[in-house]
Amino acid sequence: MRPSKKKIVGIFLVMSGIIFSVSCQEYKIEKKANTAVFIAKDSTKENGSDEFYLWEKSNENNSSNIAVNQLGYRKNDKKIAIVPNMEEAQEFQVLTEDGKVVYTGKLENTYQDSNYNETLSYADFTTINKEGTYYIMCGETIASPIFEISNHVYEKLEQAAMHPFIVDLIKEESGQKRVSLEERSKKVPICNDVSKKVNVSGGWYTNCDEGRYVVSSCTALWNMMYLQQYYQEKFTTFKDGEKKVAIHLEDQIKKELNWLLKMQEKESGGVYHKVTSKTGDTNDTELIVSQISTCATADFSSIMAKGAMFFKHKDDKLSEKYLKASKKAWEYLNKNEENQVFFNRNGIESKEYADAVDTDERLWAATELYLATKDEDFLKRMEKLYDPNSELDFGWKNVTGLAYYDLYVNGKKEDTPLYKKIDEKLQNGVKSSVEYLEKGYQINASDAKKNYQYIMNRGVLLTLMKRADQNSKIAYGLGTKHYLDFLLGANQQSDNVFSEVTANNEEPSIELSSSLLLILQNIA
Repeated sequence: MRPSKKKIVGIFLVMSGIIFSVSCQEYKIEKKANTAVFIAKDSTKENGSDEFYLWEKSNENNSSNIAVNQLGYRKNDKKIAIVPNMEEAQEFQVLTEDGKVVYTGKLENTYQDSNYNETLSYADFTTINKEGTYYIMCGETIASPIFEISNHVYEKLEQAAMHPFIVDLIKEESGQKRVSLEERSKKVPICNDVSKKVNVSGGWYTNCDEGRYVVSSCTALWNMMYLQQYYQEKFTTFKDGEKKVAIHLEDQIKKELNWLLKMQEKESGGVYHKVTSKTGDTNDTELIVSQISTCATADFSSIMAKGAMFFKHKDDKLSEKYLKASKKAWEYLNKNEENQVFFNRNGIESKEYADAVDTDERLWAATELYLATKDEDFLKRMEKLYDPNSELDFGWKNVTGLAYYDLYVNGKKEDTPLYKKIDEKLQNGVKSSVEYLEKGYQINASDAKKNYQYIMNRGVLLTLMKRADQNSKIAYGLGTKHYLDFLLGANQQSDNVFSEVTANNEEPSIELSSSLLLILQNIA
């Protein structure tokens, strides 16, 4: 049974948009019998974020596909397909798209996966390094989706991920500008005081609702700062069709930080949560600024302090400006100890990015301010805010990883007793992320049941820790690749997160895009 070409067409013909509607679209996912392929939280409920989970809901076994990275593999990649429930089979075949057998190999390392109630075997086809389009067969009834082998297999994915950060640059090069949005952003009313209007022009935005969200902007900026610090030599140009556009990541980071300054209320130091259209609809041209939240204010304080360090000695005046804004936001937090939980008000229906806990955001702010100032008061707040039971993550809703990593690479062991605890947290996170490299679906079994951004953030952890621990023998690159493979189809349902949920060519979430850009530098 040859695999259908339908899925692969979706992958390659809309490659520039494969991640575009993950964060924008309202989803109605058709459920397969006895399984839950993607579970999308209704964006009108709870925190309003779109969190997708890829997991088996029932114990009934329904797997029928060989799981592969459906985007494909580079020539010299280690290439492993995962074959479920074929205990009687001993061999597999690799075929070209037109059905020609090019390789026959033995299935290896049968593994009983209690997490999914499956017996898994592994098809190693690493020796296939000729460019082309292939699929894998095992027996006469089970096949993989079609995939590509090419050294350029990740290029379009990387271009799609970079696009939202340089869209204005591309339009400037082509003589276009976001005139309409920019004009409408210069005098935008605040939802709880419509008589007051603020200029919020600029900023990285999501095309589906022209929305700009402070909490996701801050985490994306953190990722982009490390992309600039660790990999700037790889991002000097962007291919826009046949034209190459020069990229200066540092300039784009500065632009976003300067946009964030516009979101701070000057009198109180608090930070508005977001600016969006009222309905979250692309056809809605009326913009509204939502009220202040402590999560947005703490994230702002964090990234401004980090921005002050980032531009120190490059632009001292700008660095001082960012640090002043960070401290002003911190003053607001001190005056407002209770979490000002954000929720949509006054008829606003756009995504919320709500968060019931702001302790991790306050910890991040205290950490960045301590690193920027060496003020012992911030150190004491870090120690009070640290929660040994908190889960390690690098996303907008849980920013503990951002605080931990910055202290780990920029602090000193003698600075605080927290250093040892945070070191242990990060190392344990790495160990748990690579312990399944040769079993199951090759990522941590508990991680496999988390939402897609969390899974992506495991790759961010491995990417960053590799840079901080370059002498280690830990397989950081292979671990990162397995997490990306999982998201691209090498999972129990053989579903590609970046194609299955795509309905329109929307611009990608800036947080997801920045995470992708980081981990694509570390896959091995």
